[in-house]
Amino acid sequence: MAQNYIKWPVHQYLKLCGRTALQSTEHGKPVFHHTPLLGLENPYFGQAPVIVDLDGDGKQDLLWLNINGPARAFLNRTRANYLTITVPDRVTAIGTRVTLETDKGESDTRAVIGTVGMLTDQTPELSFGLGDRQQVVRAVIHYPNGQTEVIAAPPINTKIRLQPRPRMDASIQ
Repeated sequence: MAQNYIKWPVHQYLKLCGRTALQSTEHGKPVFHHTPLLGLENPYFGQAPVIVDLDGDGKQDLLWLNINGPARAFLNRTRANYLTITVPDRVTAIGTRVTLETDKGESDTRAVIGTVGMLTDQTPELSFGLGDRQQVVRAVIHYPNGQTEVIAAPPINTKIRLQPRPRMDASIQ
């Protein structure tokens, strides 16, 4: 979470460092916990934390863009399983949702959104951390125009690039 912007002189002296939080579920509701032990805190005026695969290994890394200091990159070195689905990088893909169903009966959904912070954009890569899960039963892609695509048993620890859909741009005149 980037919590800073330089607007008033007081912000030069009362800086709030960028923070990291992990989400868990308590009593059936999502809760975020501040987790400084991850070592990802940012002492500069953070413009935005950008989540992107910087080194091409399929795992999402963290890049802090800063207004008052150098950019900082943190590479993800986990050995956990993952699956990344890349949607076409176009305006008509905003709102696309991908849901993975795992072999343990769980599901997880990611969506393409237009922005993640001040003057930043989200990567078209929707990445799913699978932990120790060994199989994905299927990936269901819901496009904003109502089309649905299903990928049965997508291989884990890979990146799957979706092809542009013929009717994806049909609603734009």
